[in-house]
Amino acid sequence: MARGEHDTPGRPSGVEMRANQNPKARMGVFKSIDDVPDRYRLSNYAEEFRGNDTWSWYLMLRFDGTVNQAQGKLGKCRAGELERCGRYFKTFMHRKRDKHHALATPDDIESFLSEIKDGYKNPTKQPRATSTVYDTYFAPVNRFYDWLQSWVDFPHRHQPVLMACAKGGVARECWDYRMGLADKQFDKKHGDTDE
Repeated sequence: MARGEHDTPGRPSGVEMRANQNPKARMGVFKSIDDVPDRYRLSNYAEEFRGNDTWSWYLMLRFDGTVNQAQGKLGKCRAGELERCGRYFKTFMHRKRDKHHALATPDDIESFLSEIKDGYKNPTKQPRATSTVYDTYFAPVNRFYDWLQSWVDFPHRHQPVLMACAKGGVARECWDYRMGLADKQFDKKHGDTDE
């Protein structure tokens, strides 16, 4: 029996998970920023986050120490990409949105990804491929917000990256790219299930 093809009550099978490619299905209670009550809006926490480098703290905790230890776990190139993504994201949020990087809205995420795709900080000034935007920027920022949601020390009750995906734009392009990769991985592991 293939993994995911069993009868565990309440747990979706691999085929059901594959079919569930709507980002809203992966969110919690709040499916859009309009659903989030004012008291849970991240903008309420600006003063608490002021001066905190949450991205660096995330990297340190995620990799049990320093960037050098992250390099040991990820390789120097990938650790450098994570550090660069964080630097670009923090700069974008501070200079262009006048917000802390841990307090983004779905519109902030979409704007950041759009600028990256359009060639922001690209020496050639050429638009980037969706795969590059996904791997180097979307995925790390998405994992950062997943991490913020998972810690009770943070006020994050919604996931702005997934909300941005649900709205469309470059975030949705990145989401669809990831779901396409998931389909290919699933088909490789389980064989094509289309009949």
